[in-house]
Amino acid sequence: MASVSVRRVNKRFGATAVLRDIDLEVADGEFVVLVGPSGCGKSTLLNCIAGLEAIDSGEVWIGGRRVDTIPPKDRDIAMVFQAYALYPNMTVRENIVFGLEMRGLPAAAQAAALQRVATLLQIGALLDRKPAQLSGGQRQRVAMGRAMVREPAVFLFDEPLSNLDAKLRVQMRAELKALHQRLRQTVLYVTHDQVEAMTLADRIVVMNEGRIEQAGAPTMLYDRPDNVFVAGFIGSPAMNFIAGRARAEPGGGWSLVASDGAAFPLPRGLALAVGQAITLGVRPEHLALASESPVRLKVDIVEPNGDETHLYGLVGQDLVGVRLHRRTAIAPGESVPLAWPLDRLHAFDSASGRRVASVE
Repeated sequence: MASVSVRRVNKRFGATAVLRDIDLEVADGEFVVLVGPSGCGKSTLLNCIAGLEAIDSGEVWIGGRRVDTIPPKDRDIAMVFQAYALYPNMTVRENIVFGLEMRGLPAAAQAAALQRVATLLQIGALLDRKPAQLSGGQRQRVAMGRAMVREPAVFLFDEPLSNLDAKLRVQMRAELKALHQRLRQTVLYVTHDQVEAMTLADRIVVMNEGRIEQAGAPTMLYDRPDNVFVAGFIGSPAMNFIAGRARAEPGGGWSLVASDGAAFPLPRGLALAVGQAITLGVRPEHLALASESPVRLKVDIVEPNGDETHLYGLVGQDLVGVRLHRRTAIAPGESVPLAWPLDRLHAFDSASGRRVASVE
């Protein structure tokens, strides 16, 4: 196991800047997940750490050793890709130990390493099969076993579950989490699925346009996103946003006045200026129905989802989603009052996108 340090790394493809002054510290044994939209640079960053892409400037350190000037084979890393990349003419056993054979490891040591990995991943019964005889989940376990058998300092995963169906993804997520809790090896894991990130990570790194927007524990990013981008990316369904301007209320406190004149109460203690353009954020799961409220949702879509119901419609002129933790008989076209959770609202400066600070 080892720590990973990325220091002011930049990478360009032609005239396009793909990574911009990336600084990232990953502690020994930490499970860090890189998330962001397609093209944000998360896979490129993983490839730069692995040595599959050369960096233009900056430094990469693994286990206290600078590695950006040495080839991938000498960096003591193992990588698992979205594509399983198994040798189709080899059995599972042969696929897993192939790298050990290339390194000249004695046969007895190969057998011991194979047995250890097969037991951990529960693939002992598959060792004599070929990849074509395996399911997607089984192939992914074999790909992981081929990486694990080398006992690398750092594991790099690039969307390893993307080819699996929804049920198998949930199962494999749980297995990956349990495996990390047992082994406590250093992991950097790339995914576009923020639910996967929330369930797996010790720490999430949110990337956008080649920059790190915010890094922290999953609950921290959910509860206190630094900006509008992180607020909208973390959470499912996505956070609702209502744009407007700040208005001071006679009795103290603030409200947001939307373009249609609708006013929405804001939490007290925000450092705002009269007329400041702000964006209010509230998560669908923090909204609820109320008996009376000045904030009303005109329902357009009702989505039953087992013991939950998702409502979508307009609050003033803004599209808003509500996640109710129960079933309901509400029908499209109805107007329903919403409980307004002042303690769960988020306010962002519209010009900068940054979270509005609280008054000291």
